[in-house]
Amino acid sequence: MRTKKPEILKSNAEECCRRAALVTDPLVRHDLLALAAQWLDLATVQEELEARRERLNGFISGIKSLPEASTKREAWRRAQGKALEVAMLGGTLERTLGILISTATDVIGEGVRAAFYIANPAGTTLHHVVGMPAAYAEAVDGFKIGADSLACGLATHTGRPVLTSDVTTDQRWIPWRSMAQKFDYRGCWSFPIRSGMRNGSFAIYSRGAREATSADVNFAELVTKTAAILIDRHIHGKQR
Repeated sequence: MRTKKPEILKSNAEECCRRAALVTDPLVRHDLLALAAQWLDLATVQEELEARRERLNGFISGIKSLPEASTKREAWRRAQGKALEVAMLGGTLERTLGILISTATDVIGEGVRAAFYIANPAGTTLHHVVGMPAAYAEAVDGFKIGADSLACGLATHTGRPVLTSDVTTDQRWIPWRSMAQKFDYRGCWSFPIRSGMRNGSFAIYSRGAREATSADVNFAELVTKTAAILIDRHIHGKQR
């Protein structure tokens, strides 16, 4: 049975970021952002533990060796802190989310790419922020959000991950298979971003067919929580 502990930990991270936005001392701001990253890290650890209890057998097969997991967790924590700090200093959304992508793809493993998409103000279409080539970004610009969509459009609409292990065997992907072939991916996992200011999605593309493990899903949820904070900060800054 899942608990509310992860959500409490994430709320603590959001509160740290809120306070960091209010202080003028750069050292205090840095400490608050570092603390926010640690709260988010604790949240994902808690989620991993709860998922492990629920689906022990399937989860164990996806766990990496402890030294490797520890190293990658530390790399992710540093990336979180850096992205949050750059955001507080007025960095662009493309830059801050790009920091997350660089480390996230390393954590997930070889042969993957990732991208962030943000919804338009009306919440009807998605627009590429960073991650994929310009030609791909242009081709999918304005991707529809809705129940009859797929991938990121469907994930953003439902608020639940859409995990396609192989686009060549999923009937919903028939109109988009040529696009997937052109840009060399078969697996496509889409995770919703629930931001107070604007929704969006985080997509992971794998070169080969690939099933998402519980560890993959838990990590992606951590990425989307961090991205939501960055998106809120970016839009709030533009509205000032």
